[in-house]
Amino acid sequence: MSPSNPISHQEINALTGILARRAFRAPLNIGPLGYYRSLILKTNVPQSWQSQRAGGLVGDPEFDARELANWAAEQGTNPADARFTVLGSLLSNVINDVGLEDARFLAALILARGLYHDPRLQEALRLRYKVPVHAELAGAPVEEFGPEIEWFGPTESVELQFWTRPKPDLQDVGFLKRAIERAASVCRIEFGQLPRRGTGFLIAGNLVLTNYHVLMGASGEDLLENARDLTLHFGKITAPDGEETMGQSFKLVGDQPVLKSSPVGQLDYALLQADPAILGAQEISPAPLSDETPLKGMGLNILQHPGGEALKLALSGDGVESVFPEKGLVQYSTRALGGSSGAPCFNDDWQVVALHHAQRSRSFGTIREGILIRSILPEIEQFLQ
Repeated sequence: MSPSNPISHQEINALTGILARRAFRAPLNIGPLGYYRSLILKTNVPQSWQSQRAGGLVGDPEFDARELANWAAEQGTNPADARFTVLGSLLSNVINDVGLEDARFLAALILARGLYHDPRLQEALRLRYKVPVHAELAGAPVEEFGPEIEWFGPTESVELQFWTRPKPDLQDVGFLKRAIERAASVCRIEFGQLPRRGTGFLIAGNLVLTNYHVLMGASGEDLLENARDLTLHFGKITAPDGEETMGQSFKLVGDQPVLKSSPVGQLDYALLQADPAILGAQEISPAPLSDETPLKGMGLNILQHPGGEALKLALSGDGVESVFPEKGLVQYSTRALGGSSGAPCFNDDWQVVALHHAQRSRSFGTIREGILIRSILPEIEQFLQ
């Protein structure tokens, strides 16, 4: 079956160039012909296909590259591994052996043309190479969560070039160290009876902030009943062995689990009161709140539990796209996923300036939105004293 989002002639030309350049750089004792044979054998496709393609090589680096790219693009889903198309399987063995710019092109092509079928592999590739969610890169459906959003930012592709451009790879170690320190405030929210998950963060004492819609996912649910059913899991990170750490878990105060809240149509927040045992917990500390109004082009960084996974950090040196103080909203390009609702949005001084609450797809790409902390503070400051 051919790909539903077929490879263009220009993309085949680009693939041919990447493969040919890589073949030309093969060691003398291997040469381009040996490189292509090795690549075909490493690609997890039926053995008869490997023999056919290897037998068809002629030794001309560019000709063999074009034939290989065209053949793989025509095959559709890989019968030996349904997580990939045949071209996706081939490129997964190429992407780690080429330069950064070529690797970013391959990652964007894989995502735009649906060459990986596994959503987790897609997301890992997107995060690794900082591929923006953009109209030209919309080969797979974008997950949506949170309330509906009215987008006020750019919609034209020319404007979006600035919005979605790759961010610098270099990060100051002190900046990252402060990010790790702030991670001590963030928790994953789970429910015993409900399938959904969310993110929250400690703001003072035993007070945790998250989205109202994390607790109230559907009309007719009981806010207090859901609050008493949830558990806050702090310190859920990935250990060196790849497993998730145990962390520390807390329930909410039984008689008054929710101190203050605002529904989805307003500020979409819930201020939770955790069990006082959290006050003596080690390696958990509150994140500082800021009533600063972020400016367009400023950095916006999100610590979150996307998809209910271990804690992740999304960095964006210029993620803020639009700010609307009168609406209490900030809109941005920083990455997030389902399960990230209720996550803290930090400025580059690692102060929380917004509460992340929604993501929606549009014809031009993916949009994200948070509630400004400066709008929430007047309603909760009595509990912070």
